[in-house]
Amino acid sequence: MRVLPIFLTMAITSAAAAQGSPAYTEQPSHRLRIESGGHLAETLQQGDGNFAETRQSGEGNRATILQRGIGNTATIRQFGGGLQAEANQTGGAGIAITQSGRAGTIQVQQFGPGAASAR
Repeated sequence: MRVLPIFLTMAITSAAAAQGSPAYTEQPSHRLRIESGGHLAETLQQGDGNFAETRQSGEGNRATILQRGIGNTATIRQFGGGLQAEANQTGGAGIAITQSGRAGTIQVQQFGPGAASAR
């Protein structure tokens, strides 16, 4: 049995914003897509033992985590507006991204067995 630890937290400023918060999941790969309060958080996992966490506050932030293989860990935290982050991992990689302010973009790709962790 596969355990899929995906944690997504978004600040929702009103009940109206909460009503427009669809979440999607697909099998056999694990995909979760959440849109809320102008934010988008998407996680796609293929393999076992992967961990993904996204936290967003502010407005209009986008975060994507793509994980393939075994034992990847990724955390994206966004505090501000217009921020974009993408983590693409294979082979037991670890990453933590924190963004604050306005209109920043980061993309990190890690490939190979036990790719070096980045912070």
